[in-house]
Amino acid sequence: MIARLTGTLVESASDHAVLDVNGVGYFVLASSRTLTAIGPVG
Repeated sequence: MIARLTGTLVESASDHAVLDVNGVGYFVLASSRTLTAIGPVG
């Protein structure tokens, strides 16, 4: 299990986000509450 990722948010939807970490895209499932709290794409 991965505990922490630091990178650039490249996509956000109602149930997931895609985070770019040094050229690797991580598809992260999360609640809508969490996704709202992480901020805007970019």
